[in-house]
Amino acid sequence: MEKNNSQSTKSSLTSSERVLSVLFGFGLYGPQVYAKKYESLKTKRILQPDYESIVRFLE
Repeated sequence: MEKNNSQSTKSSLTSSERVLSVLFGFGLYGPQVYAKKYESLKTKRILQPDYESIVRFLE
């Protein structure tokens, strides 16, 4: 019984850690990806107003 309980706690910890790492990774890399997309749109001057509305919606 003790071994099964410890294994279940380990699995739940790893799953929560995965969720936290995904959220943390998106928090780190998300703004960089959006900044790169925004820069490419600014240089191309395509769909700039649509992107600005998307940024306002995300904020």
